Amino acid sequence: MPPSAPVSGAGAVDLTADRRHLFCTRIVRWAALVLAAWATAACAAGTDSRDFTGTVIKVFDGDSFIVRASSKPHKGRDIEVRLMDIDAPEKNQPYADRARAALIELIDGRTVFVDVVDTDQYKRKIARVYREPDRLDIIRALVAGGHVWVNRKFAKDPSLLALEDRAREKRQGMWALPKRDLVPPWDYRRERRREQQQSPASSRRSSADQLQTAP
Repeated sequence: MPPSAPVSGAGAVDLTADRRHLFCTRIVRWAALVLAAWATAACAAGTDSRDFTGTVIKVFDGDSFIVRASSKPHKGRDIEVRLMDIDAPEKNQPYADRARAALIELIDGRTVFVDVVDTDQYKRKIARVYREPDRLDIIRALVAGGHVWVNRKFAKDPSLLALEDRAREKRQGMWALPKRDLVPPWDYRRERRREQQQSPASSRRSSADQLQTAP
């Protein structure tokens, strides 16, 4: 058979267009893969290495508890956590037991994700905490239920202020107490410290009656 004649005219144009289309398709796919890889790396870089997941094994009061970590960097360790932006009634204040009971009901024995923001002078992890698997924001749940005070002077989440105002208006939780019983925990601690400094018998008080050292 005679050799095939070279492709020319419209056929040549069609072949060239097909090659260009194939080349462009490969470039687009390659760019998409590169972009996806970059996005994954960026997300990984943005993950805070201090954060961890674990199970709540003990609740001290309405804003602090211990988590047995099940993920790095604290896997297998018991970590004390203090919820940020809020303050629960102190041990001897009205509603203290009910605030603790509210936190127990929310997280005791449950898996939580701890979003660590800082570590305080008592080595506690100051954090936002989310219950798993429903991702319930524990801080917001406590504020909405009227179980804790928002520390208005230092709170980093301004939306908590409106949440507390609504709880007050609805007389939720401790906001149903008589006004004389509604003493902010920070004022209570300050007054107790002042009393202890003025009282010569303060050094003889039993540890059970003393103010908790950590707020």
